[in-house]
Amino acid sequence: GFIGIQIIFISSIFNILFITYLSYFSTVLTFKSNLDPDNFTIPLITTSGDLIGPALVIIIFLLFFI
Repeated sequence: GFIGIQIIFISSIFNILFITYLSYFSTVLTFKSNLDPDNFTIPLITTSGDLIGPALVIIIFLLFFI
């Protein structure tokens, strides 16, 4: 019920912050390395989002609700 909504909300906030910082710094790093940010940043961001999203739900549940 309500605890599930809280878990999803908190983990979504952390996921958005993590993906935002990761995309910014990876874009700057690939641009400074004279690489195309589209070829490196987009796969990195999608893979991290797929891995970090469910992991954050589990971590938030374990940290705050047990």
